Formats: sequence, structure tokens, C-alpha cells
Amino acid sequence: MTTQKTYVDYKNLGDTGTATAASIQPITDGEAAVAATFGRPAENLRSRTEIARDTFGDLLYYRDRTSRYLIELGAGGSLVWEAGGAGTGIVNNTTQLTLRPFITPRTNQKGVLHVGTNAVNRVSYTVAATAYATDGMNEITVEHRSVTGTVTPTVTISSGPVYRILVVFDSAVATHNSATVTGLVNTAIAGVAALTGKISAINNGATGTAIATLAETSIDTRTHAAGTAGNATADVEAHTLAANALSTFTTSNPLTEGDLLAIRYDYVIEPSAGDSNDPKGGVRGGRAESNQSRSNSDVSANLFIAQAHPEWLPGCIPLCKVVNGSLHWVDGTVLATGSSGMPGSSLSSYVNSSAWAGSPTLVVGGGISNSPTTDTPQEALDSVNQRLGQLRSVTWTVSDNTLSTGGHYNGATQVDAAIAATQSASMYGGVVYLRRGNYTNVFANGSMTVNGVTLRGETYDVTLTLGATNTYANTLPVVMENVALQRSAAYVLTLAGDVRMQNVRANPGMLKLGTTSTANVRLDRLVMVAAGVSAATTYGISFEGKTVHATNCDFVGPDTLVSSGGSVVNFGQNVQSAVFDNCTFTAQGQNTLFAFSSFGANTASQGIVFRKCTFSGALTSAYLLDITSAMNAGFVQFEDCVFTNTSSSPLLRVLPGAGSAKVKLVDCTLLTGTSAVTAGSYQQIITLCPAAGSTIDLVRCRTTLGQLNTGAGTVSSLEFGGNNSTNASNVTGAGITTITDCTIELASTVTSLPLFCFLYVNGTGGGAQTAVIDGLLLDFNDKQLTGTPTNGPNGYSAGAVLTTTNAWIHKLVMKRPPVVNTATNVSILNSTGTTHYEASYSEGTALSAPIVARYRFLGGYLVASGCVSLNTATSGAPAFYFSTVTATDCTFAGIASQAAHAGVVVTSGGAGATLKFRGCYFYLYCGNTTTSGLQLIGDRYGFFQGCDIYYFSTGVAEAAIYIATGWQGLLIENNVITTNFNGLGTANVAAKGTATLNNAGIIMTGNVFRNVNAGALSIDVTVSSGTGNQVANNAFLVSVSDP
Repeated sequence: MTTQKTYVDYKNLGDTGTATAASIQPITDGEAAVAATFGRPAENLRSRTEIARDTFGDLLYYRDRTSRYLIELGAGGSLVWEAGGAGTGIVNNTTQLTLRPFITPRTNQKGVLHVGTNAVNRVSYTVAATAYATDGMNEITVEHRSVTGTVTPTVTISSGPVYRILVVFDSAVATHNSATVTGLVNTAIAGVAALTGKISAINNGATGTAIATLAETSIDTRTHAAGTAGNATADVEAHTLAANALSTFTTSNPLTEGDLLAIRYDYVIEPSAGDSNDPKGGVRGGRAESNQSRSNSDVSANLFIAQAHPEWLPGCIPLCKVVNGSLHWVDGTVLATGSSGMPGSSLSSYVNSSAWAGSPTLVVGGGISNSPTTDTPQEALDSVNQRLGQLRSVTWTVSDNTLSTGGHYNGATQVDAAIAATQSASMYGGVVYLRRGNYTNVFANGSMTVNGVTLRGETYDVTLTLGATNTYANTLPVVMENVALQRSAAYVLTLAGDVRMQNVRANPGMLKLGTTSTANVRLDRLVMVAAGVSAATTYGISFEGKTVHATNCDFVGPDTLVSSGGSVVNFGQNVQSAVFDNCTFTAQGQNTLFAFSSFGANTASQGIVFRKCTFSGALTSAYLLDITSAMNAGFVQFEDCVFTNTSSSPLLRVLPGAGSAKVKLVDCTLLTGTSAVTAGSYQQIITLCPAAGSTIDLVRCRTTLGQLNTGAGTVSSLEFGGNNSTNASNVTGAGITTITDCTIELASTVTSLPLFCFLYVNGTGGGAQTAVIDGLLLDFNDKQLTGTPTNGPNGYSAGAVLTTTNAWIHKLVMKRPPVVNTATNVSILNSTGTTHYEASYSEGTALSAPIVARYRFLGGYLVASGCVSLNTATSGAPAFYFSTVTATDCTFAGIASQAAHAGVVVTSGGAGATLKFRGCYFYLYCGNTTTSGLQLIGDRYGFFQGCDIYYFSTGVAEAAIYIATGWQGLLIENNVITTNFNGLGTANVAAKGTATLNNAGIIMTGNVFRNVNAGALSIDVTVSSGTGNQVANNAFLVSVSDP
């Protein structure tokens, strides 16, 4: 065949190859009339047909050989593109690469044509094992022609390229048999160089029968005549590259974008004389001739890049081409930069498995520990299939062999075995499916791992009884669903890593979850049920990891056998944040709800939030909610929660201790029990905020008291802010307690007043706002209260409804005040220290702008059954008692003073202390024969400006205002002072004082003194003994209407 070209060239012999009449050298006039002249045009035409024959022969080859090429690699091999990074341009085959046409037989096939009947008269024409289709073995025909009268058989073979073997014989002559003919055929073949050694005739007949006739038939014919058989000669074309041959070539000749790497071939079949320019050298170098059986398949020397040698493109085999950075191979394989793959890989299904090698994790990009050795799509799918099988929704099934049977493990003690089975190095956990039943000795194997295991119950009727106390350092989540955990002894299950539980029952004291600083605990519908057996812990459940989120759970604890000193929930130092939604917490015995002993020790702590939760207990000697630990920097917040103590014990104590802890209750309901509270050392609700930076906030909370604290001792029912006699060591004066828009009411079951006081608002002084009331409604529900309080605050042996010390009162309202039947020594208000009854401060903490509050301080009264006269000034209680105070637009109303004191006793004491009343209303009732309505005992400074003072007395016509001790400055200015002595006489005194008390700087001016009675009014104040005293410009009216 001719050299591969991109065109057909007929130039040969005398033919010029042009498309003109002259090109074939036609006969012209005057030439000699000889054979050569007459044969010249025909010969040129014949030459053209031979060229056309070669071209058509090539086309027939390409028809059958170039529909598709396949790439094969040796075992474990892969194709690699730019392993060193983008731009290197190096491609490699890690094992031998073999390129084959799609259309080839499995092995080289040799044609055979059988003529005649076997063992009778058969002659078999057979292609030799060393001959190939490219040697022309498919271009041979055979004809057996019987001619009557032929004496001796003859064999002729035509010239090629199609060789026609013709045997002439006489079928009637028996000696014209297969033995005779095969000898003649082989002799003829030996005379044709192109056939010698490549094909032969074989005798498969007998001597007594002439050979069979046969019309001309090709050895590779598709249809044979009756009695004949045969097949074709077909070669297994192959082009091979030794391992790393591509790397060797492209290292010196790197590929760039658009480059084609190809295999050069100059011929389909190389001329028999050979070609010294052929890259294969001395072996047959045609493309169709390349065959591993001929030892001429290596094409390392045939590699070229089209950009460098475009002249070699005709007849070449394309190998691969760079397109958009990816390497596209002739068989359809596509490799991205830096990737490798088996033949057949493509970008659409190529798998980069480098990230698969790592251990499974919960984050994106985690491994599956099942990386394929190569990146073929099939191997990737096989790898994923295997891993999915390992992690399928049900990995192992367990039955207890009583309530259920079957499964991978069958027996009540087989749960640990199933867990262990999920922990092989290649699996990292899975699901243990528990059929209904009772399983024992669970989590008894302390040496097993539980990484990523899920225990899933078939129904809620799956009970798992712990077999020991063990701690498991799980690095992957442990999940439990639809199971009931229980313990038959004091066993504790500790899971250090992530935990998720759903629809789980458990006994108190058996779970310690998330003990590492990174652990996350998620609970949904966890229900705790008391076990009734000894517990190893004093808590119901302990959380010690990074985060906790519980939803719709019921927490109980500790176990009923733990009588006191425990808690329902313990929070450890690693807890940074916890959220509880719609959960219930039930304290058992004398145990509180929570233990915060270590919470907040981790500086990353954020806080704990309870939303729409319910808290209850029946405690008699402990607080239900007792936050008394040093919570450090953490915060605890309750939103829309309900607290109920059904017994007589106090309900709430908030004393966060050291650190900048924050405690907040928002929109919560607090309910105390109805039993009598007789323990003298307990308030029912107490919020103390002693530590620097700490705060306690009650916002829009509603408290209903079923009974008050009537026990002996000096504690109130309610205390906000600072200190009382039993907790003095806790106060450092730096934290803030704030009550905002809250309501406190008495239930119908309340019968007695507390012995000390009802509400104690106790700040720390020094101007700091450590106890702030910013909206509080006291609703006494018109209670008929009994009892005789004997332990009063501030030096009085009598009780008080409200006691304040160093407090800041923004707005406070008393509604339906209590009616006292037998208690005589009860004050409405007893105020000491520096208490501010306004929202615009001239002392203490400076505000950026004044805030004016116009709220009535006490909107009700204290009503007693009658007037009682006592002999000593310290034996009773006035309706109101003030020390240093500032009040603006407030109302102070009292009926029937219960002692030998005025309705209001105002005492100014302490260096720099002042009394400031501006725009206030005083309703003063006194039936005592020696007391006045407004008794002023001072040794510093004060003023009453723009106030409305009403004094009603049934005992004696005593002074409405009594100035009783030495003042250094007292201004009574622009007030309206009304007296109603109820017809007691005419000796009506509006104001009086004692000259010997050395008052100084008393100015009484611009006041209007009104008397409902007919008697004249007077001001009995001797001012000569003091300095700077002035009484002037006051008006007096009598017989006025009673306001």
C-alpha cells in the first residue's frame, strides 16, 4: 500500500496525475503504430485503478478499525494527568498501556477452507499460524473445475494481489484424489513468493475417490457450498506502550492547552520492501500490522505531538488531547488536572477520593474510611455501597428471646455484644435495633467503645437495665431512641461525648452526659421515673458538656432515697449554654431543683435559659429553687415558667454568690404552699445580690402566696435586694436586684401576718442602687389577718407590712390592703437608711437626665380593730416610719395608729442625711391621747414642700405636725394641712414644737392650715431658743368641709 496522504495522487508511469485528457498520454497523429503506442493510455488508466485499489483498501481498513479504540492497562494501573500540578503538562501510564480497535477477535484467527467430505475426498486449504490478514491471506480464492478427459490434474495460481488457485481435474478419474491434488497445490504455492509458507493444502481424504468440485470461493467467504466449511483470517491489532512511557515522552515534550498526543503511522500495511523511515525500524511497521504476536506492537518511538509534526497526522492514531485543562482520551476517558483514573473515567463520574480516607465526622468533608484504590466510577460506587451497608438504618437486630426472637443477636444480655459489633475499625458505629423485650447487663463492658452507636427500640416496650457503672469516651454521638433505661443498683452511665436521646425513660441519678468541654447533648421527650433503689449520685441528671438543649422532657430527682442535699439537675463547669423548652422539673424529698456549683467556671459560659417550663416540689426544709452557688460569669433566665411548692417550705432563693452572675425571671408565675410556714430562718422568696457585677431581675412576674412566714425569727415573707439578720455575711454591696412591673398577691388561705414584716426591700446604702422597685403591686385581697407580730424592724418590737432600707422605689402600689383584727403593733411602712421614693435622684447614682415618676406609693390603708394606748415610745409601731428618705408625688395613708406614735414618724439621722417630701399626700389617723399625726424627729435637714397633709384623731386634739427634736434645717413650705379632731374640743393645734429641743433653721411659711372643726388653729412652736427659725405667712381656716 502507499504512504498515507490527505489526497489521492494518480501520478505514476507516464501519467502526470492531472485532471486533463493529456494526463494519460493519449495516442497522437504521427506516432508509430506499434503495441507500445497503442497500450500506453490503457496502461496509465490501469495504473490509476491500482492506485484507486490501494486507496479503497485503506478505506476498508478504516471502516472496520477506527469506529472506536479501547485503552487497557496492566493490573493496578491508572492514567495520570499533571500529578505535579496544573501546568506541568505531563501524562503517564503507571502500567503497560494497550490500545486496540473495538472491532477485533479475542485472538488472532487463521482462515481455513474445507473442500469435500472428510476422510473421503477432502482437501483443506489452511492459513499458517505465522501468516496474517495483512499478508493478503483474505485475498485468496479456490476453484475445483472438473473437465472431462483431463488425464492429469493441473494447478495454476494467478498473479496478485488477489491470488486465484485453480485446480483442473476429471471427477470420473479416481486417481484425481485428494492426495494427488494436495501435492500439486503445495508445489504451485511454493512457486509464488507471496504465498510461500503462509498457506498450504492438507489431505483429509482417501485414495479411491476423486476430489469434489468447487466454484471459485474465497477462504474468508461468509457462505460455503453444501458440504464445505471455513472461516476468515482476522488479526488482533494492538499498539502498546511500556509502563511510564508517556511520562518519559511528555517530560521532554509537555502538553499544553489544545495539544494532541498521537501515534504516528505512515502505512496501513507497509510495502514488502520495507521503509527505512518507519519509526518501528526493521519490523513490519504498518498500522494494521501492529500485533503483539508479531512482536511489533510497541509504539514508544511513534509518539508525537500534532503541533510539532502536523505532517504525521494522516493515518495516525489519536491518543489524548488537552481541552479546557482536562485530558480527553481516545476512548472517552477524561481526567481533570491532578487526577488519575482507570480508562473509562470521565469528569461527570470521576471521584476524587482523597478526602475519603479520614475518619467519619459530623462536619462536611469528613471521611468515610473506605477510600477506593483508584478513582473509577465503578470502584467509587462499590466503596460507597459498602459504606452504606455498614451504616444502613438497621445494622444489627437484637431480641431478648422472651418477648421477641430472631435477629443478629438473640438473648437478654446481648446488647453489649451488638454494640461491640458496630465498632469495627471500618464501621465506626451503626444502629442496634432492639426488638421489644427486657435487656439486662447493658453497658456492663467498660472496655468497649460506643462511637457513633444508635440504640433504637422497636417500641417503647424496650427496657435496658445497666449492668455496671462505666464511663465511655465516645468521639461520635451516642443516640438512644424509644428505650427505657433503668438501674437495679447504684449504677451510673457516663457518656463523655455528644449524646442525643428521643423518647427515652430513665431513672434519676443514672445519667451523666457530655463530660468533655466540646460535648453537645440533645434531649427530646426524656422522661425520668424514680427507681426506688439506692443512687450513687445526689442529682437526677448531670450535664457537663458544652451545650444542652432539652425539649418536652420530664426531669425528676434525685432518687427518692436521697432525702436532702441533692438536686434535680446538676450543671458542670464545661456547660457554656443550655436551653430547656416546655420541660417539667419535679423535686423529690427535701432536694432542690438545680445545682450550679461549677456552672460558669468556664470563661466561655453563656448561660442557661428555661422557656415555658414547670417547676414543682413539696419541700418543707429547703428552697424549691435555690440559686446560691458562685455562678461566676454565667447567667440563668426563666421565661414564662411556673414555680409551685405545694408544701410549707419557702419557694425561691436567689443568692448567686461571687462573680458577675446574672439571674432573670420574665413573665413567670410563683405559687407557694398553703401550709403554715413556721421555720424562722426561711423567707418564702428572697433575692440577694451581693457580688460585684451580679444582677437579679424579676420582670412581669406574678407571685401568689398561699401562706406567710409566721415562724419565730427576724425574717420576712419576701425579701428583695440586700441583707437580713440571717444572711449578713453574704452582702458586699455591689450587685443589683430589680423588680419591674411585678405583682404579689395573697391567696384566700392566708390568715396571719409575718412576725417580722411582709416585704423587706433591703439595699446596701452608699447611694448604690442595689435594691430597686420599678413597678410592684401588692394585692392583699382585703384579708382579715390575725396574729400579733412581736419582732419589728428598726428598733420596734412590732411588725410591718413593708420595710425598706437604702432602697430605691420607683413605683409601688398597695391594693386591697390587709385588715388587721388583733395585731396591734403593725406598721404600714417602716423605712430606714437612705430610701428614695422617687425616680429623679439628686443623691446616689447619677442619671443622665431626671426621670419623674408620678405613682402613689401606698394606695390603701392599714385598718385596725380599735385604738390601743401604750406607755412607751418604743413599744409600738407607727403607721409609717422613715429614716433618710426622698419622696415625690407619693401617697401615705394610715388608719388607727397602733402605738403611742403619730401616724407617720419621720426621723432624719446620720451625717448628711436628709428628708425630702415634695408633692406628697399624707392621710394620718391617730386615736392616742399623746401622739400627733406627723411626728418629725430630726438631727439633720429636711423639707416638706407642696404636700397635702390630712390628720384625723379620735383620741385628743393633738398637733397635725409635731416637731420633736433638734433640727439643723427644716423647711415646711406651701403645704395644705387639714385637721379633723372629730369634735374633741377647741384646743386645736395645727403644729407644735418644744423650745428646749434647740431646733435651728426651722422655716414654716406659705402654708394653709385648715380645720374641719370650729375651733381656732394655732402654731405652738417656740423659736427663740434656736437660730434661724421663722414662722410667717401662713393662713388659717376653720369650719372647712372635710375633704
